Amino acid sequence: MLLSHAGHTSRKSSLFQPPLFQEKIEKYAQATLKRFRAMTRMEALFHLLFSLLSLTEIVFFITFFSFFTHTSILAFTLAGFFLTAFTYLILHFYFQSQKPEQLTSLQRDFTEKCRDLIPYNRGSSQHHLSLAHALYNCVAIFHSQEYFYYPTPSGWESLSSVIQKLSCWSHWKELHKMKELLLQQAIQEHYELIKNIPTDLEAHASLAQAHLLLSKLYLNPQKLAPEEEIPWVPKEYLSEAMGEKLLASSWRAIEEFKIVDSFAPNDPWVHAQLRTIYADLDLRQEEIAICEKLLKLVPKDRDLLFRLGVLYLKEGLYAKGLTLYDKLLKEEDPRAEELISHYGNFLDA
Repeated sequence: MLLSHAGHTSRKSSLFQPPLFQEKIEKYAQATLKRFRAMTRMEALFHLLFSLLSLTEIVFFITFFSFFTHTSILAFTLAGFFLTAFTYLILHFYFQSQKPEQLTSLQRDFTEKCRDLIPYNRGSSQHHLSLAHALYNCVAIFHSQEYFYYPTPSGWESLSSVIQKLSCWSHWKELHKMKELLLQQAIQEHYELIKNIPTDLEAHASLAQAHLLLSKLYLNPQKLAPEEEIPWVPKEYLSEAMGEKLLASSWRAIEEFKIVDSFAPNDPWVHAQLRTIYADLDLRQEEIAICEKLLKLVPKDRDLLFRLGVLYLKEGLYAKGLTLYDKLLKEEDPRAEELISHYGNFLDA
């Protein structure tokens, strides 16, 4: 197989990754996160201060309302309300207009610092793959930060869930955008690589994985990690815009995997990646087709037998589903009973 497990390991070995390079990447990534936190916390402080100021004005107005009706201070108080609201809106729109450039600047600074560490010439496979590797490391640093932006005070552990929800609600958009920019730059590095070696299958496989990573960013976290307890999921993950981004990134990954598959049609790894994408998109017919191909290459894979059996039963293909159920039963696989529990689900769809 052209892209066997050993092949993936050899692709990683072409990276420039001595210990000092790894340490520098970690240092730059942490510094980028620190700058990001300072920027976003400053904006959060801005909203908090104006909220407290508005609340103070409202309480003051209600408390002394009877006094204000007999004096000209009422006019000044109302003018203060409008001035506070106007100032807040002006500054809010200013910060919002500056944010995209600030995030892009953070991504650009990190990229250029890492680029300077790589001794290989720009255009070489080692250069672009090593830089993409550095960008992935930075994304990993930012992973799940939205839930742990603010530490739970000692003795207030019972409020940790509320604090995590508030943290995510306040900062997930900026974190999401930052990770998106980093992954998009990693994809760009792969495109630059393929321009120099357009028929290299490992380069296309790396690009496919980069698109796949980006698509995961648009996937509902509950679907991505169903076994984990997620404090709060933004409703934007259910929006049409997020769905369109998920679909676009996924199909780009599919096209790259198809390029690899056209030259290495018997590689189970490629089919497994395609199966994952179709599962994320809930494309059952496509997933069934790729599972059937994959099963011919690895016929003893019980996980694949179980997954394909579930798909058959959910699609109403009961004869095929029962055949796989019988295979699992004969092999004394405990998931046989779980598989048969899906019998009839097609009627509820």
